[in-house]
Amino acid sequence: MTITLLGTMLSYMIATAFTPGPANILALNLAIVYGRKNSAPFIKGLCCGHFCVTYICIIAVYAVNTYLSSVFGVLKYVGGLYVGYLALHTIFSKPLSETENKTPAFGTGLSLQLLNVKIFLYVITLMSAYLIPYLGSFPKIMLSGIGIAGLGCIANITWSVCGDKMQNIFKKYYRQINLVLGIFLLYCAVKILIG
Repeated sequence: MTITLLGTMLSYMIATAFTPGPANILALNLAIVYGRKNSAPFIKGLCCGHFCVTYICIIAVYAVNTYLSSVFGVLKYVGGLYVGYLALHTIFSKPLSETENKTPAFGTGLSLQLLNVKIFLYVITLMSAYLIPYLGSFPKIMLSGIGIAGLGCIANITWSVCGDKMQNIFKKYYRQINLVLGIFLLYCAVKILIG
């Protein structure tokens, strides 16, 4: 792989990992609402899910390339509907009272990532455009999954830290912030479903 191609691949990876998507927006929102410490189980679930999806895609693309289009056609709609549900939940949610102590769970973050079509498309693109043609061997491609999923986890944590730092602003502008975040999620859902 040439330096130019490596630079292109890394640019794609960084742009895709850090742009707003369902996981990044929810990491931001939950850290705003619950704080970074209380939303940590959710972020751990996101990271675990990112690794699971990355390796599912790597194995699937490498092993059964011809059958993926039908599988991802179904996942596209399931993921899009789930992200739409998350968007509506974000838009219409109410501020937590001081006595409520529900915190986002590991399983919620994990399930979000298992349905996050953005990750599936991201890894499939990396596999088909960069990894299989230039790395070739299955062990090298499996090793690259650590970097792929690791970058996604760094992006989720970054969005969570930003949310934690915005808690005071959020308390003041709760409805407006949730509306904007919900609209971003709706945009993600529409893009998943139609494109």
